[in-house]
Amino acid sequence: MQAAEPHEQAALAAAASPEDDPWALLGNARTAEQLCRAWLFVLCRRLAHVRAGILLLQDADGTYAPAAMLPAGLDASYLTGTAQAALDGATGVRRPQDDGAMQLAYVLQSQGRMHGVVVLDLLRWDEVGLSRQLRDLHWGAGWLFDLLNRRELGLLEARRARTDFLLELSASVLAEPDAERALLVLCNHLAERLGCHQVLLGVEKGHTVSVRAMSHAAWFDDRANLVNLAAQAMNEAWDQRAR
Repeated sequence: MQAAEPHEQAALAAAASPEDDPWALLGNARTAEQLCRAWLFVLCRRLAHVRAGILLLQDADGTYAPAAMLPAGLDASYLTGTAQAALDGATGVRRPQDDGAMQLAYVLQSQGRMHGVVVLDLLRWDEVGLSRQLRDLHWGAGWLFDLLNRRELGLLEARRARTDFLLELSASVLAEPDAERALLVLCNHLAERLGCHQVLLGVEKGHTVSVRAMSHAAWFDDRANLVNLAAQAMNEAWDQRAR
């Protein structure tokens, strides 16, 4: 793999502080955002003649949004046309520019599914070098597919955890012999799950919301300041919803 020349690397200097090592950033990434940014940083630093790059990934709603861009703060609008052409055709795109540069787009696909696209702005290019760039892009995409798989597994695990909580909550509430006790159990579970100091539950009757349950309190004074403030907030929220 041909590394970028020093004067071309300067164009990417804003991507990270001077002491940041791109491989260290990749190894230390803890979130999908950090990993995407580190991946693009490694790619741009290792490939020849890259002066800018952007990574677009598919969101849950099917749209494509920037997951990383280099240099930091890049106005990537001039690369979006190439990105869109690649996504529309589900294939790589190369667009020579009037200044001798090249915009190169590589579609990220796995098992027939399109995950996103990476677009690189090459300061200069030739056919031999471009073939090498494409091979290296294909090689680097394998890392990103691993990230995408881990992200999807994480989302599935999060959904499973939410489903388990809702099932457990429903079972606990339905097991109570009366409504007041059921509301208390509901508040207790929500307080524990959400890490709340206090959860209060209100019930609407006659266009007025009154506090019916408070977490970790089998009994409470409905004249207490906290309860009154909570009731006021509940009624205001209810009124806004009714408008």
